[in-house]
Amino acid sequence: MKKIKILWLVLWPSLVFSQGNTGQVTQGLSVLAGGLWPNNTCEVCWENAMASNATERAWVRDAVASTWERESDFRFTGWGNCNAQSRGIRIQIKDERPHTVALGSNLDGVANGMVLNFTFMLWGSSCSGTREYCIKAIGVHEFGHALGFAHEQNRKDAPLDCQLDAQGGDGDWWVTTYDESSIMNYCNPAWNNDGFLSDKDKVGVRFLYGGKLIEDPIIYALDPSGKLLWYKHSGYWTGAFEWAPASGATVGSGWGSFERIFSDGDGYVYAIQPNGDLLWYNHNGFHKGTFEWSATSGRKVGNGWGGVRTVFAAGKGVIYIIKENGDLIWYKHTGYQDGTMSWDAKSGTKVGNGWTDYYAVFSGGLGVIYMIKNNGDLVWYKHAGYADGSYSWYGGNNNVVGSGWNSAKQVFSTGWGNIYLVDGAGKLRFYNHKGFNNGTATWGPGTGNTVGSGWNGLKTIGLGGQNPSPIQIKDVIGLDIKYFNH
Repeated sequence: MKKIKILWLVLWPSLVFSQGNTGQVTQGLSVLAGGLWPNNTCEVCWENAMASNATERAWVRDAVASTWERESDFRFTGWGNCNAQSRGIRIQIKDERPHTVALGSNLDGVANGMVLNFTFMLWGSSCSGTREYCIKAIGVHEFGHALGFAHEQNRKDAPLDCQLDAQGGDGDWWVTTYDESSIMNYCNPAWNNDGFLSDKDKVGVRFLYGGKLIEDPIIYALDPSGKLLWYKHSGYWTGAFEWAPASGATVGSGWGSFERIFSDGDGYVYAIQPNGDLLWYNHNGFHKGTFEWSATSGRKVGNGWGGVRTVFAAGKGVIYIIKENGDLIWYKHTGYQDGTMSWDAKSGTKVGNGWTDYYAVFSGGLGVIYMIKNNGDLVWYKHAGYADGSYSWYGGNNNVVGSGWNSAKQVFSTGWGNIYLVDGAGKLRFYNHKGFNNGTATWGPGTGNTVGSGWNGLKTIGLGGQNPSPIQIKDVIGLDIKYFNH
């Protein structure tokens, strides 16, 4: 019997915090070590593709691109029709239980090696009314098998009642602990994890198929022509003037027509049209700065969002608006990962008031909000109820963590206490607030360092904020950052 291999990873709390995600996690996928693909790529083809199932095939391809490919260096290529010599994953479309006949590279060139159901007439009739949801969620699960991942409930460290539902081949490489939330787990309280990767799934596929386990701060910016630019600050650990090679890459165009643009982190971006419609975008290329977006990007997920004083996000779909009367209103877009128009029932709840007299305000993520008072004091707040919309806070007017901040022209955060300021000369300065989680005035290495130049011609996007300048609302960018009066 093959010896079970166990690898223990000790991960930083910021391991899966990528502009809005947080939590200390460990990799919980179970993989067949001999089934790993050697070159981080394999071909995909369809055994019985027809014009009548083109839409469904596109759903599968987009779901895979928005999950496994988005979170790793692995790429599935081809996606055309199979022939007798086709290698890689060969998919048959058939109205039966979806499955693969093997794990990972053991599927290479196997005819009908993966079966996907698009109609749900003979099997899975409960999916007949939600075909897009089911086809995508099942597709992501089956492509997990194609990458070599076994069912999580098969593991011997899974709860005993979950092991009773063991199916398919077993993995022989446990990488840390069992993951209840894995998309590969039939024992997950959410069926197929609603088609999304768990935090452990993400870390796991990055570990096995490439991708940074600890993501560097990612910044978007809008140039005067309406191009959306991507930057990654690789020197943030020490406040060094070091950027990823692709920094400055154009990842979008035509973004200048929106009234407001703000990021929720992790590549999810919202834009408000002049008519008040709220649109959702998913930048699948956010890790590397590539021009790759989910096919569902641009979906309308709300209306009536025009005319607010400011809007910014806290990550994982949580959005705040500040009304003209100073009320702070909480929303939670539960469809933030796939662009569905689904919102928490408590959305629209008032969670604060008196947010009127300030020089600037911006989000630090996870409920942390920074306010720059007119005298230049930097004040820390933390909405303890950010996840559920409850009226619970830490910090406040007396929680001053800095001074002299009213010289900024733009200011934003990328989370975890990483704050950036554009000064009057267009220099980008970096600040490392070590006390971001508890509100202490503790600052880390590199604080105040110049890490960029020429930023006065750009409108920046981090995790959000706004300066109450009387300029045109269409000039606002970045979790609602605009130029200060000067």
